[in-house]
Amino acid sequence: MLIADYETFKHDSLLGVLDTETNEIHQMWSVDEIREFIQSNLSEVWVGYNSENYDKILAHGMLTGKITTPERAYDVSNAIIKSQDNDTPLFQTLNKLGITDYYQSKILMYDLLGDGAFFSLKQLEGFLGMSIVESVVPFDIDRPLTDDEKEEVAKYNRADLYGTLERFKQRKNTFKTKMLLVKEFGLPVNYVCKTNAKLTETILLSQNRGVNTRAR
Repeated sequence: MLIADYETFKHDSLLGVLDTETNEIHQMWSVDEIREFIQSNLSEVWVGYNSENYDKILAHGMLTGKITTPERAYDVSNAIIKSQDNDTPLFQTLNKLGITDYYQSKILMYDLLGDGAFFSLKQLEGFLGMSIVESVVPFDIDRPLTDDEKEEVAKYNRADLYGTLERFKQRKNTFKTKMLLVKEFGLPVNYVCKTNAKLTETILLSQNRGVNTRAR
């Protein structure tokens, strides 16, 4: 399982990944390296916080060649954030960005924000008694980051990876239950990444219609 978190600047993009099996952290600044890493780990379950509406979009864009530069990643990031601030449907924003195949993404990403979380990751880190690490580098800085700035960002990124991991540990039983339900009712494996409400709705509707999901 891979914990993932993006940090996106005008001229630099960082993807941090924490492998829960090895406890190894990968931090990649090259879009090509990121794409290759994602491609080679499509069989893994990825975990993020608010990832369905942010990190997964960036990952999918890089995987499919729709995001090929940090500048493009920054534009996509800004468009996503603005759409959330303006309550614009995400699919409309993605269509305008040319990322029309996002909902068919091959990336299997479990979003911890999707199951009843109402706090930011930083708030949750505080509740857990973790040290709060804030980025001292402005995300809209209008030049490439220096090596020292990259190290500061990497430190911030690692803190969020560990924070996401701790949140996942809290929700681990929920994830296991979803995995059991997906297996029991013969649903596609990506349904483990659906919200509790969506997964329950799918199972109940299939049963009410007399459909045996095990036969799918």
